[in-house]
Amino acid sequence: MFKRIKKLENEINDSKKEIKDLKEKLYEILDNQKINELSKKYKAKINFRYEYCCCFLEINNHTVVDTKLIINCHEYIQSGELERDIKAFLYNRKKEDK
Repeated sequence: MFKRIKKLENEINDSKKEIKDLKEKLYEILDNQKINELSKKYKAKINFRYEYCCCFLEINNHTVVDTKLIINCHEYIQSGELERDIKAFLYNRKKEDK
């Protein structure tokens, strides 16, 4: 009986790990899709750089937002904050060019 319970516990733990992995992959796909849409919309090169568990937003090879402001990358990308930061950066660059 103890072996069966232990086996079921192991199967549950494995299933949880698989679900977590699938969730992370889904988030990654959704994030990439959103970034590509915004890149095309604003005709800008948008990139997220990850270093030492930190996330940096880069637009046209300029670091725009660092990890102090980005707590959860997926939520940041899917919310309107990313698009707001892109608009603000591009507006400021246009202003500087004049």
